[in-house]
Amino acid sequence: MAAPIAILGGGLAGLSAALELADGDAGAPLCLIEAAAGLGGRARSLTARDIDRPIDNGQHALSANYRHTRRMLERLGTANLLTFQKRLDVTYLLGMGRRFRFRAWPVPAPFHFALALLWSAPLSRRDRAWLRRFGLAFYRSDPESLKFRTVREWLRESGEAPLLDALLWEPLTLATLNTPPERACAFLLYQVLKEAFLASPGGSALGIPEAMLGELFADPARRILNDRGVEIRTGTPVRELALDDSGTRIAALRLRDGAMLPVSAVIAALPPHALQRLVAATPAINTVLDIPWERFTSSPIVTLYFWLEASLPVRTPATLVDSPVQWIFRLPQRHQRPGETGYSAVVSAAEREAALDDAALRNLLIAELQARVSRQIRDADLRAFKAVREKRATFLQTPEAERARPTAPTAIANLFLAGDWTDTGLPATIEGAVLSGVRAAEALLGS
Repeated sequence: MAAPIAILGGGLAGLSAALELADGDAGAPLCLIEAAAGLGGRARSLTARDIDRPIDNGQHALSANYRHTRRMLERLGTANLLTFQKRLDVTYLLGMGRRFRFRAWPVPAPFHFALALLWSAPLSRRDRAWLRRFGLAFYRSDPESLKFRTVREWLRESGEAPLLDALLWEPLTLATLNTPPERACAFLLYQVLKEAFLASPGGSALGIPEAMLGELFADPARRILNDRGVEIRTGTPVRELALDDSGTRIAALRLRDGAMLPVSAVIAALPPHALQRLVAATPAINTVLDIPWERFTSSPIVTLYFWLEASLPVRTPATLVDSPVQWIFRLPQRHQRPGETGYSAVVSAAEREAALDDAALRNLLIAELQARVSRQIRDADLRAFKAVREKRATFLQTPEAERARPTAPTAIANLFLAGDWTDTGLPATIEGAVLSGVRAAEALLGS
């Protein structure tokens, strides 16, 4: 019997790769290996025992233009657990009781977005003039040159528009790139605008999960892969990639208990810090890969889950302007207790907030809710509260990191890379992770 193809990592990239290989003619058995006790990676679900409630590892919203993710959900039979808006519909909370509703218009792109912004947002004449200049410059942009510039540098080419920075560019960049505009790569924001928000009215919409992420991805993927005969090993860290005598192929994996698992090929669907640690055990592999690891630093996300007896007097999803908390989402109704409404508040690029204790984060949340939603909200109104700190939520998506992202094939003939940090042309999102798995599987099958 042929040695198995090993997929290292049971996050969305690894699950995506495994599903692609299970549907293709891989020519060898498949083995999915995950170091943690369960599948899902950064899109996993868990039970917060201290508050006895199910939560996700972080809030995720999907774009309607996430084609590969939607295809994966169809394959998993869980597409019905995601509710998509007809068009992008977001409430902006400006503080002092001021708010407005942004809803894309049912007209051809890009007017669906531009006209809605001009009509609903409290823009000055200066802001409107800036939008006209930027709109013309956007369609003349050279995407490759944007890989060398930050979002802030790119936007400044059209002049100054501080209100638009606060209303649009700051929350959009943080939400999609998890990187501040002064450090974020302009190419990635360009891709977000082109592929999602400006592509079509329907494509700009958000998809909100009506179930836990585990129900959407990990649980059905495990069932399907088991049915296809894929071996799944959880709680199984890999300690070393062992080369064959020629030094050009991976021959085996050394597991935590010292056992050697022969392999015919490997898809490493691991985040950069985990892959760096793994290949460090075999310097020859590290040299051949030649990945500048120092460019892939982590950027945290903090998600604040809270439950109230009364619903918030605001339509969600909502974005908070000039606030450390950028977004508020309503949690799936099917997992809420009678007489309660649950929400998640998201803090992206949360270097400072990730270091705060739970009491400080709770105070921060209450202060922002009072300032931007209702002054009547008090700490005592929170039935439950849980802070989730994902300190390695994504890599910091700078121009330097963007130009260093590796492709799926590597110089080692039977080693392929996947993960939202690899070169997908997309930010480190669910769609980027799923696409990376597809590309790694296609590269392996094509080889």
